[in-house]
Amino acid sequence: MIKARIYYLIKDKKSFEDKVMPYIFGGGVYYRDIGTKQALSQNQLSVIIEKCTLSQLIAASTGMLRYSPGSILEKVDVINADKTVSKISDKFDVERPLLGVIIKPSLLFKAGIVKNLIEASRKMRVDFLKDDDISEYSEREMEEIKRLANDLSYFQKVANPKRWASKFCMVVPWIDGWTLLQEISKKSMTISHCAALSLQVSWYSHIIFSRLAGASLVIVPDPMFDKKFNLRLALEAASKDIDGVNSTRLIISGGVNPSRIKRILKEIDKKCHKYMGFAVGSWILSPSKDMYENIELLKKEIMK
Repeated sequence: MIKARIYYLIKDKKSFEDKVMPYIFGGGVYYRDIGTKQALSQNQLSVIIEKCTLSQLIAASTGMLRYSPGSILEKVDVINADKTVSKISDKFDVERPLLGVIIKPSLLFKAGIVKNLIEASRKMRVDFLKDDDISEYSEREMEEIKRLANDLSYFQKVANPKRWASKFCMVVPWIDGWTLLQEISKKSMTISHCAALSLQVSWYSHIIFSRLAGASLVIVPDPMFDKKFNLRLALEAASKDIDGVNSTRLIISGGVNPSRIKRILKEIDKKCHKYMGFAVGSWILSPSKDMYENIELLKKEIMK
């Protein structure tokens, strides 16, 4: 069972009351008289929802938001939840930020891009490799990446619970399902990817849902890329105490470079560094004369 207080910001009171509220409490638009009258105060509302599973909680709280334009699931406070079972690796039990490399795009596998990225990652002594959120490899390619990665932790994108080759996995729950993320998290250390996250669901809520599903890492954007992403609030969601639920790490992914990483780390309290990480893209393969200087800077800033 999961019981949580859900906070909404509401733009259209009538559409929210008519379309969203009945669904939250299981009545539906054709059975709205279910004793759930709630008073809206200055376009804000909080309700307590109790469901048997995480998927039910997420479906109830987000499923009909599209019918109330402008309304946002702002925050989730867990009141109580079943103990979350998460597979965790000792390799990630460090106090410093993590550093990873994104393997992409899969279409250039034959061109040697993947091999070159993995070789560069080994030289940099990164903590992990991760697939791009849209990567889909053949079984032969999966085995080849696993061989090339060797002792590097490779987070393979998993859409089928019966088909993966790595001890570390990445799931895109808003596409492939929260139940899948929960099941994989019991068997492998997982990353929860943010692809397809609705604009009506806050980053705070996404991070809490990912923790409840057992994800040890959560992909998030650079605040410079997504102005709606508040790193301070995200760190709160990643680290706040929830009985029986592990904290998670935020992995800022994509276009970050050494100078940007340095700036981000300076902006947050050092005690929060253990909840941070970065996944850099294929810019590390740039033939620039500064490439090796960039790699050394990354080592200095992250791999201390």
